[in-house]
Amino acid sequence: CPPMSTTTIGVLIPYVEGGYFGALLSGIQRCARRHGVTVIAVQTPREGLEHTYAAAEALLAWHHVQGWITTIDIVAAAYLERLRATRRPVVSISAALPDLPCPVVRVDNRNGMRAAVAHLIAHGHRRIAFVGNDQQDDGRERRAGYEAALAEAGIAVDPELIFSSADFIESGGRQVAEELLARGLRCSAIAAITDRIA
Repeated sequence: CPPMSTTTIGVLIPYVEGGYFGALLSGIQRCARRHGVTVIAVQTPREGLEHTYAAAEALLAWHHVQGWITTIDIVAAAYLERLRATRRPVVSISAALPDLPCPVVRVDNRNGMRAAVAHLIAHGHRRIAFVGNDQQDDGRERRAGYEAALAEAGIAVDPELIFSSADFIESGGRQVAEELLARGLRCSAIAAITDRIA
């Protein structure tokens, strides 16, 4: 292993590989490397959609880390409280942490989806289905962007074109695709909240 730099950040992450979390961790590592910073990834247990890291006593790498990045809402309030007590900086990716006020890095979900749907409207689509769910802030914000784009174009939201997926991955997309086909696919375009659902 290369020697540790004088600055080390910890990344609390539920998966260290895969299309989203793996890419996110790789991006953090590339950026850190450019600045001479060492990254220690701490994989946190993930149970369903609760994203809880209940073992607050497992303070892995705490003696080596000068600051933390946490992804989504994967650690329990007790763990966040212990992080706060260290007075080390914490940055959250994607979700505000009500138990630990800190800077949050977020995608502009609402305006991104609004622009995507406006683009579909510019191509002549008027019956645009929305596929997603409201289990996370991202999904709720993307639906708000979808509805905003329709409103700006004078198109009423049709409840029959709103489809709730069971998850954020291919299985949710497959479930909604089957539902769309069963209903006779009464849309000309689809706005999906994730690439994997699409």
